[in-house]
Amino acid sequence: GKSWQRPMPIAHTPGLLFEEPAAAVLDDGAVLMMMRESTTDHLHQCRSDDGGASWSEPADTGIVGCPPHLLQLSDGRLLCTYGFRYFPFEIRCVLSDDRGVTWSQPVTVRTGLGVLDIGYPSTVELAPGRLLTVYYGPLFDGTTGILSTAFELG
Repeated sequence: GKSWQRPMPIAHTPGLLFEEPAAAVLDDGAVLMMMRESTTDHLHQCRSDDGGASWSEPADTGIVGCPPHLLQLSDGRLLCTYGFRYFPFEIRCVLSDDRGVTWSQPVTVRTGLGVLDIGYPSTVELAPGRLLTVYYGPLFDGTTGILSTAFELG
């Protein structure tokens, strides 16, 4: 603990509440932070080009979801998986070819079958284009459990 420094605030905007952050160190050294903004359920992102010493202002991505997980894929694309807690209640993902400047339309990873709560995904790349996402969601008997979905990206 001798090397710890004072924490660096990442995002503060009056009237907005940021929580549930996820970060990824990109292949160019930048750090991208995606987080849920609780008053709108929009995902916002900040970027650091100096190892987290300073951050850009939070930018609304327009993605509705909570909470996010970021992963840079072996082909360089950036993947964001997240829970979508509105009907039909899903785990979704979006892709970026430009390190988070723009994002694709959402792709459904798993539908929650009408259950009101699903989320907190974490994704790993098993092989190029082959992914495994783990999250919590509904079990067949109505209880909540830890689930996973394997899928491939085109």
